[in-house]
Amino acid sequence: MPTLAASLFTTQAQCVKPFDTEESIASGSAVCTLWGSTLLVYLNPARRDTFRARRRRPVGYLLHARDGSTRAVEGRYLRAADAEALRAGRLRRVDVMLGDAPHRMRQWVVSDRSALFQRQLHEPVFSDLASPELPVVAVDPERRFQRIDGFGFSLTGGSALLISRLPAAGANAVARIVPARG
Repeated sequence: MPTLAASLFTTQAQCVKPFDTEESIASGSAVCTLWGSTLLVYLNPARRDTFRARRRRPVGYLLHARDGSTRAVEGRYLRAADAEALRAGRLRRVDVMLGDAPHRMRQWVVSDRSALFQRQLHEPVFSDLASPELPVVAVDPERRFQRIDGFGFSLTGGSALLISRLPAAGANAVARIVPARG
């Protein structure tokens, strides 16, 4: 992990075009290129140093392959196969999520059956720039559709939250009794 001062991380979102494709960069990022062909983005929303007592360290990676696929990897280090893909130039972009503890906020995909209850490694990114890799919620204060009485969580979202808090034995027991659909 390179030594990066908090002042090196951006204060606002921006677009860059280091190669042939325009890329959205979230606020709290430090960006460089590897080997002239791979964009390396350190995501540090808290904009803290990567050194000293309160330093930020890698807690996960988002790997963007040249074939268009994207894969999340949890942990401080890349696995050997992922490091080899990076060295071989098969990755066009690598997002390194920095934090002091892995995944303070956890997200789970619950609407797409192909990834039912798949834990998402990245933290939500709030930005005024659209990104093809991230979902977009556009808010137009001039248009009103309905009143919102409050926010809660859905049956699937609530279930995912409760299951994620179970000890391993309990989560395994739930997995055995919940019918899988294919």
